[in-house]
Amino acid sequence: METQKPGWHTSELWLTTAKQLLSFALAFGVLSPQDAETLGQALARGIPAAFIVVAAAWEVVTYIRGRVITKTTPADPTLGAAALRELQQLRQQSVRQTTGQMRLP
Repeated sequence: METQKPGWHTSELWLTTAKQLLSFALAFGVLSPQDAETLGQALARGIPAAFIVVAAAWEVVTYIRGRVITKTTPADPTLGAAALRELQQLRQQSVRQTTGQMRLP
């Protein structure tokens, strides 16, 4: 189950904040209504796009970090053999359970 992320991690918070700042700028005469509308539309497209770029960059960083760890960690040759033995044991148990449940006429 995915945990809920903090509010400041959501694009909704940043969109709302940007719209509020535009509203204040419009109310105090810093922006004209036409400029505020244009900026609002640009921000509505730009903020989610920025979140997508950051998420993609984080995915690349995580992938590279994992590859570096994999490549720099010395290999354990017994690891593969142990996994193979475990797999064979599981198969044997499965066969025993299956043949134990079958009733021959």
